Amino acid sequence: MLNDPNITTIVCCDRGIVAAFASMYFADEVARLIRIAVEPPYREMGIARQMIDWLKVSCYTAGITRIESNHRLKSRSARLFYRKCGFREHALRPNYYEDSETAVGMSMPLVPPTDASTTPSA
Repeated sequence: MLNDPNITTIVCCDRGIVAAFASMYFADEVARLIRIAVEPPYREMGIARQMIDWLKVSCYTAGITRIESNHRLKSRSARLFYRKCGFREHALRPNYYEDSETAVGMSMPLVPPTDASTTPSA
């Protein structure tokens, strides 16, 4: 993944400690959220949502029209989080994971940002 120019990873740090990260693969019109993770002490603080929002603006800027993601069927918390972010379920993928668990495919169409303050910054 480190050598793939189509993958971007953003990291959230707190005083030099990694609190969260998100990785996304960019294709021509669709981006795939590969992984998003927040360390337990930093959960429920809105960090994951802020990273998703930042990635959405980046995708829109790059001409991406849709973001897709998968998560384990048994992960209710992931499903609720993605729904709150605007994702909708579109597929079940049996035997998707190595342990044969089903994945839930979710996607979100992108709409133009309405506020210039949402532009990603370094």
